[in-house]
Amino acid sequence: AYSLLSEVVANPQAYGFTDVTHACIYVAACVTGTADTQNGYLFWDGVHPTAGGHKLIAALTAQYLYTPSLTAGVGLFADESYETRRSTANDMAGLLHAAHDGGFFAQVVGDDGQRQRPVSVQDGIGGETITDDAKAYDYRQAGLRAGFMHPLNASSSLGFGGTVVSGDTRGFMISARTLDISLDAAYDWRSGPVFVTASAGAGAGSYSNYQRATLFGPYTNGRSHVGTSAYSAALQAGIDHKLGAWTVTPLARLS
Repeated sequence: AYSLLSEVVANPQAYGFTDVTHACIYVAACVTGTADTQNGYLFWDGVHPTAGGHKLIAALTAQYLYTPSLTAGVGLFADESYETRRSTANDMAGLLHAAHDGGFFAQVVGDDGQRQRPVSVQDGIGGETITDDAKAYDYRQAGLRAGFMHPLNASSSLGFGGTVVSGDTRGFMISARTLDISLDAAYDWRSGPVFVTASAGAGAGSYSNYQRATLFGPYTNGRSHVGTSAYSAALQAGIDHKLGAWTVTPLARLS
């Protein structure tokens, strides 16, 4: 609380105050002024805040009381890392299998997602409580993916690929700029149309410009960097059906 008060004293205009060093009761222009003038002062006397000061204290109290809900976005960022790793692993397994006979591939990729969560709002103390779905988090990212497959013999091949994507992520009152780097490897065995692909990969996520908004005016908590990591392994088997220029592939995957 002391650090927040120091923030208000250092940047009074950002919090709607014109004077944070003098008590209103000792300034004639404040005592005889309008409510807006009086609320421009942080303190009414040497002990008590003005109505504007009390409003700030109420916001600080609400911030502490509702911190578990307001910081829920932190855990939701882990969901984004998981979803990125899962989609990247599935895509890379398919691409490396498709390149079974050898060769390189490269593509521009993008991904986005969002999740809704129920939020309850009460119309004052003892008032009606209304529950509705609100956006819990959303993210958008784009980047590049490239890899290669090297034949080991007539029936098997080994390949590697990498994916780099960046974008923006928001979860409730938390926002960050994301960068995810993934590396994947796959072993593909084929006998006629039947194939089995074993793959494994890892992703490292970096959240830069990490900012957590608060109910306390423009005050935010920030960190220059937050890191995450995710790992995956999968085994898939299927049959490639050639239909002219098209290939239909029913498969089963365990990951």
